[in-house]
Amino acid sequence: MAISQPSASPLLYSLKETGRLLSMSESSVYRLVRSGELHVVRVHGRTLISVAELERFIAYHSEAQTALAQ
Repeated sequence: MAISQPSASPLLYSLKETGRLLSMSESSVYRLVRSGELHVVRVHGRTLISVAELERFIAYHSEAQTALAQ
């Protein structure tokens, strides 16, 4: 995949930023990573979460909520 222009939005978020985006604490994000619910990307010693992973996580939990409501 070639990226032709810099995006206005980042492609990767820190665990702290991810917590802010998901309205949860950073330690809750760490727990999700440790449990395997959120998959990380490691870049130069930094642990980051991709936008695609956040979208997958949200979609999965949205579908789970919908299934429980039925």
